[in-house]
Amino acid sequence: MPAPTDDVLSEFLIQGRLVEMRQLTGGNINESWMTAWRDGSAIRRYVHQRINTTVFQAPELLIRNHLRIWEAACKSPIQPPLAIPKLVALKAGGYLLITASGAWRTTEFIERSTAIQKCENPAQALQAAQAFAGFQLILNTIPTSEIQSAIPHFQNVPRRLDALAAAVEANHAGRLNECRQETTLLLAQRQLAGTFDQAVTQRTVPERVVHADLKINNVLFDLETGHSIAVIDLDACMPGTVLYDFGDFVRSAGVPCEEDETDSAKIRLDLDLFTALAEGYIGRLKAALTAGECALFHLAPQVLALSLASRFLTDHLNGDIYFRTKFPGHNLVRARTQIQILASLRKVEREMLQIVGKISGLAV
Repeated sequence: MPAPTDDVLSEFLIQGRLVEMRQLTGGNINESWMTAWRDGSAIRRYVHQRINTTVFQAPELLIRNHLRIWEAACKSPIQPPLAIPKLVALKAGGYLLITASGAWRTTEFIERSTAIQKCENPAQALQAAQAFAGFQLILNTIPTSEIQSAIPHFQNVPRRLDALAAAVEANHAGRLNECRQETTLLLAQRQLAGTFDQAVTQRTVPERVVHADLKINNVLFDLETGHSIAVIDLDACMPGTVLYDFGDFVRSAGVPCEEDETDSAKIRLDLDLFTALAEGYIGRLKAALTAGECALFHLAPQVLALSLASRFLTDHLNGDIYFRTKFPGHNLVRARTQIQILASLRKVEREMLQIVGKISGLAV
């Protein structure tokens, strides 16, 4: 898709002369570009995004959620302060521009920051976890009624298994025979899949506004100090549970392998990283957490590995219509990797429970 043109950029309240534009890579959904503008002796940078309206069918909802979260962040007393991207207004008012080339928004670039794709050490894991916990403290001040999910049922893991069962039944791509073992294994995990929903229904776990996409690359680090300074990508923010967030964070940051890794020796939880992630996230949120949440944190990564394995396998059976693939059978390889992650997590479940218990004060 083409970069933002002058007729798009000129609609936003940006001062100065455009001196640089480059596309940002790494995002899986929206397309992003960074621009630099010279205004006198000052250089200011911005991020422009074409919103994927196939995934986010109501882009105005993203804007409303972002503004509400921004308002809460501005009022938050948390220290050290945590930055989130600031939306840039349109000259005509509002923040969302709809053109023939797409739905556009612009945010100010957070200067002197960098993102990483892999968690390199426990100190980095701790910094990222503390940032996400700080962001959760901000979200805790927002009633769930004031944030609407842009992707309904996104955190509903039992629905992921329902979708997999439907894909097995339809077998649109004729691939069922090559993955019967995997589908049988995943569809037998109904009890694990319902862990979060059951706890919320029983009110042992509260529904909160959550980020819903806790990946290491959604934290920005200070270029000089290495400290976490910002949380980005608010599009998935929705009512849900911190268990989902923590589980996804550990599954992606605590298992330092690629999502399509085939070397089983590399597909395992790093307990040192897990300890840092738990210390930073659970430790900072401790006073705001319930006993029900603390009792399930050690299981949360298993639920997320199950969810993602089911999504990859469903897409494989449906003919690779959702996730971008690099080679035939890529989604099946991804599903098998997540299944191995699930197995590895079960092997250290007791150790994870003990670590969470020590941090949260929960007796084990």
